Amino acid sequence: MYLRMETRCRYQMKWQNFRDPKIWKEEDGYYMVVGNKTDDGKPHVVLFHSEDAISWEYMSVLAKDDTGMLGTMWEHADSMV
Repeated sequence: MYLRMETRCRYQMKWQNFRDPKIWKEEDGYYMVVGNKTDDGKPHVVLFHSEDAISWEYMSVLAKDDTGMLGTMWEHADSMV
């Protein structure tokens, strides 16, 4: 799957840890949640939006563990939110 991500993303993703994208369609376009982690190894679930399911724009962090007590990488992000 080819995805074009917004290069000026306000969220600094670690692209090598971009995990298990889940995409669904709503009236205003497509949404995607992915598992990711910060540079210091804290897990995040991140939300993106797209009008065409190719070019994606960062929306927000939906879930995170800044303590690191819940691991360093969350797989299957759609089951976390």
